[in-house]
Amino acid sequence: MTKKPPAPPELRTRDAGRSRQQILGGTRLDDVYAGIRQAEEALNLNALPPKASITLLIDFTRQYCLAHPEFIAPINSENLHRAEHQAQSTKIRELNSPLIATLGEVLVRGQAAGAFRSGVDPAQLCMSIAGLTCFYLSNRHTLSVIFGRPAARPTRRRPWPTASRMCARSSWAIS
Repeated sequence: MTKKPPAPPELRTRDAGRSRQQILGGTRLDDVYAGIRQAEEALNLNALPPKASITLLIDFTRQYCLAHPEFIAPINSENLHRAEHQAQSTKIRELNSPLIATLGEVLVRGQAAGAFRSGVDPAQLCMSIAGLTCFYLSNRHTLSVIFGRPAARPTRRRPWPTASRMCARSSWAIS
């Protein structure tokens, strides 16, 4: 049996007491979130009118999840493990903070314009958008069985953006 070479000293110090699975799981999740957050940043949501910003983010998140199934699988796995690996990440909050700040700015502008109600939490809005867009994809197989419809087929996904926008608007919009 061949012995594994020891980890570099910087990893041994940083990751002391953590299993290889915890280290790799946390790193993988950081990479997964970094990918979507970089793509979201390119949307330049603060340059758009508030309603258009949120609608774009909803549509973008849906399209990103469709185009990047590798985004959903590690997140589902991490949830099964009660976020044990993610809790060890030193980057995860840092990766998500800019989006939350941007949503906060968009919400303030929307409130000032009379388009959004007050009291909408940007982190909760972000979670709602993720739930409305990614839940369908991460659960499409069980949903297909439960409802007796092939949910993964593109023809079944057509009404989905409208439903996602409608649900999201009911949580933050005035009109």
